[in-house]
Amino acid sequence: MQTNTLTKIGEKEERRRLILTLGRGYSGKTLWSRWLVEAMHARGVSPVAADADNITHGLSRHNDGALRLGSEPDALATWWRTLTTNGSELAGRPVVVDFSPDKGLIRSVAVSGSDFADRHAALGFDVTKVFFSAPDVGDAVTFANAGTSVTATTTLLVLNGGAVGTRKSDRFDAVLAHPAVRQAVETGARVVRMPELHLDPNKTGEIANFTALVEGEPGEADAASFERHAVRTWLGRMEEVFAPFHWELALG
Repeated sequence: MQTNTLTKIGEKEERRRLILTLGRGYSGKTLWSRWLVEAMHARGVSPVAADADNITHGLSRHNDGALRLGSEPDALATWWRTLTTNGSELAGRPVVVDFSPDKGLIRSVAVSGSDFADRHAALGFDVTKVFFSAPDVGDAVTFANAGTSVTATTTLLVLNGGAVGTRKSDRFDAVLAHPAVRQAVETGARVVRMPELHLDPNKTGEIANFTALVEGEPGEADAASFERHAVRTWLGRMEEVFAPFHWELALG
């Protein structure tokens, strides 16, 4: 029977990983969260998937078991307490949160004047903050206004050149030059360039499970063959790019 906030394997205490995806809408948060949840399952890890957007479906659209934030009064407190309490169903499992870009929501969780990482360390969590940016300096401003309010054990700044609606003429140079981003990098945040999935966004949204899609025969001539090839290539590149961060992402 679980009696404390830490999972024990023999005499060893295993800390849980709390992974927060932050950034503006259409910056790649949900796509990446879907990939991470599938990558965990492929390794025999059973994550807790959570959708923090109570207006539109994010991760919960593709994951039936995702815990979605409701819109009723006090929903946030109940939802967050469920995620960070080691009940019988959640104990020991890493938590992947696809966050809404709502600054108020983020600041409700990252209470002003408190240290997010320290508070959750007491609950048995190590925190990874993953902030997404398109090649648009506006995303750096979002990071300064909302992303920096969440302190974390580890911070990854993901540059997503395939983000929907980005101004392709802009470069990530302006994002990286922003004072808030530059300070984050100087204090230990690491920059990762996320591979682009070369599919129409609407088509991507229709794919229920990337791993299941690519299990079709490589030479199979059907309507999904192009999608299979694009997703198979993307999955391989994602594994390669995020391989250095397996520990921070609870991938072993």
